[in-house]
Amino acid sequence: MKDAGWSIYPNLETWIWMHCKSISDFAGRIGVAHKTVITLMKGERGTTKYVIDLILKETGMTYEKCFKKNKISPLAVARLGGMDKYSLTE
Repeated sequence: MKDAGWSIYPNLETWIWMHCKSISDFAGRIGVAHKTVITLMKGERGTTKYVIDLILKETGMTYEKCFKKNKISPLAVARLGGMDKYSLTE
């Protein structure tokens, strides 16, 4: 998984890297612009219920699981030695 840990939604990010070739591939699957997915995942901007419904339909996740936010920043996780000791996304 390249560039892992940049999203505020780790479950969605993980799903995308496991099931798609890229963020662009995922965006194409749900029929939205690449930038729409990137800005949502970075937390720079919200989105519409329509886009959320498309994401949930494609991933098969519940809203609560898909959009659960990191409790700790990726930088802090790196400083702690990785996520193996810390279950942040369950």
